[in-house]
Amino acid sequence: MQYNSVIDSNGHVKLVCERRWNEALENLKQVEARHRSPTASAPAMTEDAWSELMTLCQDVTAIVEAPTTDPRDRKELLRTCIDSVFVEERTRDFIRARIAWADGTPDTPIEVKLPGHTYTLITAWAAEGFSPSAIARKLNAQGLVNKLGRTHFVHYPKRGV
Repeated sequence: MQYNSVIDSNGHVKLVCERRWNEALENLKQVEARHRSPTASAPAMTEDAWSELMTLCQDVTAIVEAPTTDPRDRKELLRTCIDSVFVEERTRDFIRARIAWADGTPDTPIEVKLPGHTYTLITAWAAEGFSPSAIARKLNAQGLVNKLGRTHFVHYPKRGV
């Protein structure tokens, strides 16, 4: 398109556009040729490698949670397994969503508690008369952590006078 829009009087621009056009056409031909060529050029997996892969694929959770799995690889695995995520409700306290799996497995509902949820609990428990240590124990028992991912302190240092 750029080539067709060049004014005939500007020869240099016309030559540059023509060169780019030809390079793009050549690139397209190479991509099409690779697409049509048989995959025989790819190295075949050995029987042992295939068996190991099949064993590993039986427990995707173990692969995702393995300390040797790179975060980029985790994301790629999840993108392969998850078709889409539907957010069904969002409040200050939580997000309710549904995961649609790529393999057709029934959707999985999830609820993610937000920091507002913890604040709501702390406020309610404080109003009921719970001490800070008791509130911290209750938060920890529910597996709630602070914004740094740490559990809540049960013992607070005494304030100096």
